Amino acid sequence: VIIPTYNHGKYIERSVNSVLTQTLKDIEIIVVDDGSTDDTEEIIKQFGDRLIYHRKENGGLGHSRNKGIELSRGKYLQFLDADDSITEDKLEKQVAVMESNEDVDVVYSDCCYISPEGEKFGNASEPLANDDSVVDKLFETSLMPVHASIVRRSAILDVGMFDESRVAQED
Repeated sequence: VIIPTYNHGKYIERSVNSVLTQTLKDIEIIVVDDGSTDDTEEIIKQFGDRLIYHRKENGGLGHSRNKGIELSRGKYLQFLDADDSITEDKLEKQVAVMESNEDVDVVYSDCCYISPEGEKFGNASEPLANDDSVVDKLFETSLMPVHASIVRRSAILDVGMFDESRVAQED
């Protein structure tokens, strides 16, 4: 699980804890700090050796995700922005699908928005009907936020990783 962060100290603990409480236990957590100037580093220290913390000069989200990929060793990659969290069984369910389907490179799920008070509202994923062309739909919109999916590491490497020149939508 790769968590890029830049000045998200107020959210990072919730994000990391959502990974630490996963029902799937064999998980590597990598936090890539993109030059934060807030209390992110101090908050991360409380997790000790339960995660890998890498601090670097500010280079943007794509660069941070790519650094996390370079540091990772896992077969599957979960990208989780520092202000997002995942449900406790997400990775177990998605890894099971990947393990039983060697020809599948991405598995994604629905996800919802959560208010600062912790209340769920709205679906953040784009519905896909059975007769929709996935490729056509991808030209119209993003089907899911980056944290809704897990991806085979080999697929990310094959496509050349993240575009570091983009300020947004690098995924």
